Amino acid sequence: MIIKPQDTLIALKYCSIELQAKVGRRETGLPPEFAIRDLAEVIGISHGEISRANQRLEKAQLLSVRGSVSAVARNLVEWLSYGIRYYCPLERSGYGRGVGTGWNCNLIKSDMNPPQPGWAWASSQGDREAELIVPFHNSVPLAASNDPWLYQALSLVEVIRGGKPRELAIARDLLAKHLGVMQ
Repeated sequence: MIIKPQDTLIALKYCSIELQAKVGRRETGLPPEFAIRDLAEVIGISHGEISRANQRLEKAQLLSVRGSVSAVARNLVEWLSYGIRYYCPLERSGYGRGVGTGWNCNLIKSDMNPPQPGWAWASSQGDREAELIVPFHNSVPLAASNDPWLYQALSLVEVIRGGKPRELAIARDLLAKHLGVMQ
C-alpha cells in the first residue's frame, strides 16, 4: 500500500470539513449533508478514487472511518511536516500568471516576507505574475479555489515542499496550528 498524492489532498479536505464544522463555518464548497460525489466535484477527483484513497488513508492512520470519516490531524501534521517534502519535492515550471501560493497566499499571516518573484500555481484566472510551481496533485488549484481554509493549508504545504530551513520551521508551526494540533 502506497500513499498517492491525491490522498494528501483528500485528507486535508476532510480536515477542512471537520474544523470548519466545529466553528460553524461552511466555506468548503459542499452542502451540509454531502455525498462522495459532491466531494469529488469540489476537489476534482473521481468518487471511485476517493473511496480507494479513504482505504489507503485509513491503513496509513491518516484517516479514521469509524461511523463517519475524519482526519487524524496529529498524524496528518507529522506526514505533511516531515514526509511530503521527500515524497513530492517542489518542481518549478517557469514564470507566468497564476494563483499565489506559498508565502504569496494572501490568507497566510506571518512575519515572513514573500520571496520575489514569489510562487504561483499556473492558472489563467490567477492574479499574480510569479514563478510557477507544479502542485503535488493537478487538482490542488481547483480544490483550493472552492475552500479558503484548504487554500491556506495547501499553500503552507508548498512552503514545506520547497522552503528553506527557517521557512520550514515557521510553515510547520503555522500548519500545525491551522490543523488544530498544538505542538
